[in-house]
Amino acid sequence: MTVSWLAAGALASGIASVIFLRYLWEYRSKPGARFFIVTIACEALWSFSYGTALLVFDPLIREILEIPVWIGVNFIGVSFLAFALEYTGRGSLVRSRWMAAVVALQTIHTGIIVTNPIHGIAWSEYSIEPLFGAATVTYTHGPWLFVNVTGVVIMIAAASFVLFDTFFSYGPLYRTQAAAVAISPVLPGVAFLLWLFQIGGFWRVNLTPLTFPIHLAFDVYAFFSREMFEITPATRRAGERAAIDDLGTAVLIIDEDARLVDLNVEAQRILEIADKPTLGHP
Repeated sequence: MTVSWLAAGALASGIASVIFLRYLWEYRSKPGARFFIVTIACEALWSFSYGTALLVFDPLIREILEIPVWIGVNFIGVSFLAFALEYTGRGSLVRSRWMAAVVALQTIHTGIIVTNPIHGIAWSEYSIEPLFGAATVTYTHGPWLFVNVTGVVIMIAAASFVLFDTFFSYGPLYRTQAAAVAISPVLPGVAFLLWLFQIGGFWRVNLTPLTFPIHLAFDVYAFFSREMFEITPATRRAGERAAIDDLGTAVLIIDEDARLVDLNVEAQRILEIADKPTLGHP
């Protein structure tokens, strides 16, 4: 059997992701590392599933293989956002109710993908139309598919914003690795949106998995050259928080408009404020 270069490229991306996971695994206890590992694992799942799907010309099996692809898609945004938050010292947000709600939403999205043959609200008119010797497909993108992808894009954009905030706020020690990881989703994101909106001459092909090696190159650079998990911005943020909380003196931080931005535990005690409800107010 002749393997299409499209399938070979997607499978190669999966192999590259697994190799990178081998190096990441020993850092799994570092801030953000476990979620970064899940992100790369989602890429591997996406790449292997799509590469395998491009080799399958049976319509039923080909459509079933869309399920693991979309599991990778749906949870790559959640894990990347969780990584960005914990990596930059915002781990409490990862354990918050709103993050639990995001995970629940993506689980619902995945359930809709799994049951799509019943209701057809994610896609319809699914058919195989080979291109370059691969089992590429065409189908009508349903409204829920756009809702689904919008959520993933927002999560990845939010994660990149958090990382860029670190780039500008935390000094040169963390800038290079934060910037590299923040930029890394750009090319895969463009490729995915081109496929979603069926733009270009090869819209039957989802080129996103084929762009993952470039994405991984930024991550590998941050990991090996910039000591990504040896020196993390979470340490500095935790240190700043501890320095204020453990000072023993009441501290209130206000902006130029006299609005309360932050206060420490001692200030909460003196002012008898239970849970910082006045933040953002004069």
